[in-house]
Parts: sequence; C-alpha cells; structure tokens
Amino acid sequence: MEDESWQEITIAGTRHSLLAKLNELNTDEKITWTPISPIETVKVVRKRKYKLWIIISSIFFFFAILASSYYIIKNFKSVPKLNSNEDINSYLDVVSQSVSNDISSYIIEAKRIYKTEHIFEKDKDMVRNFIFPVNTKNLYFGIYGYGEEKLNSEIEFFNEHELGLISLTGEIIRQTISLNEINLLRSKNGNVYLHNFSLKGYSNVLSILSIPVENSKILILVFNSTHWTEILSSLKKGTYFLINDYGIVISHSDFEVASSGPDYSDLEFLKFIFTEKPHNTTRTVISKAGKSLVCSVKKIINADTYLVYLKEEVSKDKFPTEMLYLFITSLVIFIVYCIILLKIFRNAFSEQ
Repeated sequence: MEDESWQEITIAGTRHSLLAKLNELNTDEKITWTPISPIETVKVVRKRKYKLWIIISSIFFFFAILASSYYIIKNFKSVPKLNSNEDINSYLDVVSQSVSNDISSYIIEAKRIYKTEHIFEKDKDMVRNFIFPVNTKNLYFGIYGYGEEKLNSEIEFFNEHELGLISLTGEIIRQTISLNEINLLRSKNGNVYLHNFSLKGYSNVLSILSIPVENSKILILVFNSTHWTEILSSLKKGTYFLINDYGIVISHSDFEVASSGPDYSDLEFLKFIFTEKPHNTTRTVISKAGKSLVCSVKKIINADTYLVYLKEEVSKDKFPTEMLYLFITSLVIFIVYCIILLKIFRNAFSEQ
C-alpha cells in the first residue's frame, strides 16, 4: 500500500549540488529523482510505504484492549472476597438468585414425591414416580421402574445393596458401594435412622435413611444402603449445594466421588445441618479431623429450601492468577499499541 506525492524543484548547479539538496529532504522516506534537464530542473518522487500489517495490528490491539479491560473489570468485581461472615452471606445472596429459577420446579417435584411415601402399597405401577431430584440436569437419585417386574430386575442389577444414580430414561449412570457403610454411619451419629420398605414377595428391596429436623423428616431413598459420607466428603471445600427440608440434595457446584475412599471427618458438619433448624446463619465448626470449616446456610425461594456453603478456614482471597496474567498481557498490548500510534503521529506531523 503506497502513497506517492510529487514535487517539482528547480535547482541551479552541478549534479553534486543537486544530490546534496536531495539529501536534505526527509531521509526516512524513499526518494527517487528523475532529471528533466541535466542541471536546472528535477522532478522528485516522494514515496512512503504504509505497511498493511501495522493498520490491521493497530485495530486488533485496540479491540483487544477494550475486551480484556471489560473482562478484568467484570470478573474482578464478581470474585467473592469472603473475608467475613457478612461477605459470605452477601455472596450466598447472589448465588441463590442465580439458581432460584432453575430449581423451582424440582422443589415442587420433590414435595410431590415425598407425599407418596407409601406408594408401593397403593399402586405398584406408579413405582416409576418414586424418584428424588439431585440437580438441574435431569439426573435423579432413586428408583425408576414400571411396576413389580421392572423394579425387581433393576434391583437385581444393582446387586441389592447399592445406590444408583439414574436418568429419566432409566439409564444407570453410576453405582456406589456397600451395606456396611450405612451401619458405620448409624453407629457414629445417633440422629440417623434407617427405615426398611419392601414389596410383597420381596425382601431387602430398599431402605430410607431419615434424619429428623424439628417436626419434619429428612428422607433419602436408597437401595438398602447409602454411602452418604462419601457424598458429603466429595463436596469440595469452597463449593455450595442445595438441600430442602427433606434433606434432598437438589443442586451442587461440584459432585465427584472421593478417590481416597470413605471419609468420616466431616460428620460434625452433617450434624450441624441436620440437627439444627436451618436458617440464615454462618458459623465455624471443627470437624473430627481438626479442620476449621465455615458452614453457611441461606434460606432461598421458600421456607424449605436452603443454600449451604462449605469453605475451609476463612482467609483473605488472593487476586486470581489467571486475572493477573490477563492484566499483564493487556498492559503489554496497550504499550505496544501506544508506541505504534506515536510513530504514526510523528511521521504525520513531520510531513507537514
């Protein structure tokens, strides 16, 4: 991409004086000359090259600065600085608003299912409705069947002593482990009870783990056992999950099976949630493993849904590493962009 400007200059003198005069012109620009007569007159061609990549790079840098600045400001403001109980409660307010609409229908479904506790005795063909919501991704915690025959075959597949996580289509997503875990949990926590249910002609079909809270019960449907402590210990410190008055985990930010096996160190946290009436509160408890845990419970949506935030030890949040890298990158881009602009303006003023 070139811009050519022409000047006609009349010079009297020898060829040497002509070249000396041309050298006084802007040496940063490429200059060619064509003599019209050997001595007196010369037509000077002033050629300046504007590199296309400079213009494209300048535009790119400009929008990169705008985008990165917006991202830094937006995310830095949204990073929760959980330095006090008030900060944690404020953060829970924000999170609860963002998840409220997504789980409202699941809370209604959980209530309806809870009221059909004895559905096995009334209508065996309705067994498929005896399921509990786990989160907002169409995953359910419980039984999915179409009557006695289907139910029996699924229980046999679960080996009669395992917990299943299944989808609405009946697809088995994950199984957990054994009957002894619930017995160990019951021996360590007197507020946990196990209720057995069975269909006519079958034994050891399923059990319901219940933990009383005031006048209501917390019910979790299981196949004769549950590895509840594994579910609890798998929740990462610093994440949140949702429960209702029945103890059903409705939604959570991180749900992975603990790779280190069962961990009973957080049973004190379990008792804190399920033996006291949940309300808007934040307190620090000491687990049996000696860890200091910040447990925050926030009531949302209605009177029987609670957001629980579990964080290991209150400490001042650091500036995120990713944000620091982005800030440094943006600063370098901004400096380069300013240098390019300065050079462009300098050349423009020098032509005048």
